[in-house]
Parts: sequence; C-alpha cells; structure tokens
Amino acid sequence: MSLKRPSQDPNKEDRRPSAKRRVGGDRDAQESSHESRDESNDDSEGVSDDNSSNGSSSSSSNSNSNSSGGSGSGSGSGNHLSLTQIAQMQVLFQMNFDRFRGQDWLMPSGAPFDRVLFGAIRDVHYECPLHSFVIENPDAVIDLFPDARDQAELKRVLVDRVGEQLPMLTAAEVAYLELFNMDPKELLELFAEKGWRAVGDSLQEKPADDFQCLVYNSVHQLLKVYRGASMVVCQGYPESWIVNRLWSFLADALQSPPKVEFQPGKVPSQASMYRRNLDRSRDTHRIAGHEVDGIVTLASRELELLVMVATKKNKGPNITKALDDRMKLCKLNKDMHDRIRLKTRHNVRKSIVTFGMQISGVNATFFTLRQRDGRFYQLCSEGSETLPSAWMDLADTNCVMQTLNKVLTVRKALFSMARDVSKFTAGLASDSSDTGSGKDFAAATMTSPQLIPSSALDRPPWLGL
Repeated sequence: MSLKRPSQDPNKEDRRPSAKRRVGGDRDAQESSHESRDESNDDSEGVSDDNSSNGSSSSSSNSNSNSSGGSGSGSGSGNHLSLTQIAQMQVLFQMNFDRFRGQDWLMPSGAPFDRVLFGAIRDVHYECPLHSFVIENPDAVIDLFPDARDQAELKRVLVDRVGEQLPMLTAAEVAYLELFNMDPKELLELFAEKGWRAVGDSLQEKPADDFQCLVYNSVHQLLKVYRGASMVVCQGYPESWIVNRLWSFLADALQSPPKVEFQPGKVPSQASMYRRNLDRSRDTHRIAGHEVDGIVTLASRELELLVMVATKKNKGPNITKALDDRMKLCKLNKDMHDRIRLKTRHNVRKSIVTFGMQISGVNATFFTLRQRDGRFYQLCSEGSETLPSAWMDLADTNCVMQTLNKVLTVRKALFSMARDVSKFTAGLASDSSDTGSGKDFAAATMTSPQLIPSSALDRPPWLGL
C-alpha cells in the first residue's frame, strides 16, 4: 500500500510513513487478530441482512465476500476484501466525499486538506476510519503535508488540541476523593461507621451533595464487587460480568435522571440505525443499529451522547466481533454527532462533542469526537485508566480513585454537553424528522462495502483492473 503524497516525484526517495503512522493503520496487525469471525454475532454487518436494507438481495456480494478470504463482514476489522468490494468501497467513499456542501480545510500553504487526504485514502484497500471521515492517527495525516507551516498548524489542531481537554475537578472535589485513599480494611470500617454525609465533615469546603453521594456509593460498590471475587479480578471473567459487575458503577456516574439517562446492557444505537436506514426503500425492512454495551442519551431529545463498547480479552480484540471495537467507536461517534447536527437550527459543528468508552477487562479508554474544518472529524483519546487486578493495599486503592477521578471528569464534560445540546435543539421536534439546517452537512458514515447494491456501482478508474 503506497501512501506517497499524490504530488510526490516518483524519482525521489520514498518517504512513506512507518507502519504505525500509515494513514489507514497497520493492516498486518489488524489481520493477525481477525482471521476468524462469528457471522451470527449481533454486531456483524451480515451480508444477507444489510443488503436487503439497501434494496438488494442478490447473492453476488455474499459470494464475493466469501471468496476473498474474509467472513461476511468486510468491515474495517482487517478482513481480506475481494476486488469487487474494494471497488465498491472506493466508489462509496468518493460519493460521500462529493456530497459535502461546505469548503475544504485550507492549510497555511494553500493546500486543501480534504483533497490531499482523499488522495491517500483511496489507495487504502481495506476499510479504515478515514473512509468514514474520522481521523484517528493524526501523526500519519501530518506526514502527508511537506510544508512546515502546514505541519505546525495540523499539530496545533490535531495533536495539541488547546482548550479541548476534559475539565478538571474542583479543589473541593479532589479533597473529597482523597478521603478514600486508605487500604481496603480501613475502607470497610469507614463504610460501616459513616454515611456519605459524614465522610466529608473534616473538610472546610465540601463539594455538592450529589458528588459526595456518587463517590461514596461508587467506591462502596466497587469494594463489594472485589470482596465477592476474593479481592482478585482475573481475566477469565466473561464480558458480561466485566460490564455488569466490575464497571456497574458507571450506570450511576454517567447519568442524571430524568434528563441524562444511561441504558446498560446490549442495546442498539438509534443514531446508527438512522444512518443505516437513510437510503432504505419502502419495500425493504428496517435494520437495527450497531449493538453496544451502554449508551448515554439526552432523554428529552432522544439523542445519544456517549457509547460504551466492551472487549472480552484484556488489551485484546474480541475475535467474535465482525466490527473492530475502535472502528465501531469511530462510526458510532460520527453517527451521534451527525444526528445532533441534523436536529439543530444553526451550524454548531465546532460546538458538539460526542463521547466513547472502550472497556477491556480492568482497563477503560475514554474518547471524544469533534469535527474539524472541512469534511473530517477526529476521534481523540482522552486517556486510559486501570482498575487493580487485585485490591490488597493503599496502592491499589489509589488506582481505584484515579480511575474514578477520570470517570468524574468525563461526567462533568458529558453533562455540560448535554446542557448545550438541549439548548441547540430547543423547540425542535423530538421525532425522526430532521428540521436542522445542515448547510455543510457531511455525508453519512460509510458502511461495509458489500452492503451497497453492486448494480449501481461502476469500477473506479484508479483500481487499474
């Protein structure tokens, strides 16, 4: 896969990025962990089901998928794609690229960011987040621009991200968290002797009551879970236990009923369903959105703000999933962002932030998605935290409190965005109608290439076949 800049002189030295900085990601690394697929999995973008939603029930796409060496997925999880699927993917990407009604992001040198990135993406012969207009690896993108001024601007926006970090907890909130920094035995005594109101009596300034109650209950709940597991959480626990037991405190931390609600368990994304049925004809059935392991919604507007996906293996992919977890987060966050924008009266593209969480055993990684100038969005990692595998001493308690601190900062940013979205969408219908302006609305997130009716597509000229 060549990632040379389109204007590069072929006689000059090949300055393509290293594997970890390639625009489309390291395909070899993806393929090594995704050789088997369970087509019956709820997350699968199965050919027979989704083809019908696009007005096509032919078996040609299915046979193409199977003959290519992949499963029925064909999504960005590293499967081998047939030549037909590659052609379909490239055509769909160009169609979505051309739909955009706004202006390209112009670099200081005058280079059009969108066009330069387009030239590199169309050489990637497997689905990556960039096909859904989501930047995940900013370093690889910066490498495409030789001008130092452009690189400095891209670093400022995509890497430094000044002013975009999660909010900090107040001094009073931090002081309250520190009251729980003790070994497990001392914590047991604390919970036996004091309720949440009494814990902070020694503080000169207490945080809000709901904050105190949430912290108290979260630590207490986690301690109960660890005690039930003999204080050791091994990696052999099933995904359902990890999500529903170990991380169960998230249900209270990430909601504020009745305005902001957390839906736990295997639930389909409504934003994903809306996107996947955009071109559905009347004679085809409606298909559900991607299933996730938790969704936070602005209840009054029926808009999603945060999605959570879980992986069975610690720091590893769940090989039964047809769609890679990170790819799913990219797609879902863009779906949520686009859906909110369609519900607003004014252009608020720079004001909307959506959130994602990836749970992998005792680890949790937090993400935000924002739209940049032009067509592209950026999925940004806001850091990872780890609960202790064994909770034995003060050091392990520190890990618990550090993780809780991160969750609380996400909560603060999430609730702030919920208030903003409520204002942006005030007075608009809460049903499926779209009353927003969407003047420069980008095309929908790309779905798997074989899900597009093959009869409507021509082989792209750059395929060279």
